[in-house]
Amino acid sequence: MTILNNMLKFNIISLQILVLLFFGCKTEVQRYQFVDNITRFDTITGEVELLQKDGEWLSKKETIEKDSHLLSSNLEQEGNQPVKDMVYFLY
Repeated sequence: MTILNNMLKFNIISLQILVLLFFGCKTEVQRYQFVDNITRFDTITGEVELLQKDGEWLSKKETIEKDSHLLSSNLEQEGNQPVKDMVYFLY
């Protein structure tokens, strides 16, 4: 009886490990779909990411926030008010 219980536990653990490996490999392979050389789509989060000059991938939202922060800091240094309602046209 003990041998059967041990074999059953081993089979259940082995099955769980195989299922985890299957789903882990499946999501890694299909995570990104490349649109072009500097644009990719993250299929898990649904975000479009852009390649930066330093080699880092940032989502479009993060890129816009980064650019607007730089713009507002430059305008404040020049003594102008930052533009709050700026429209971004990203390709």
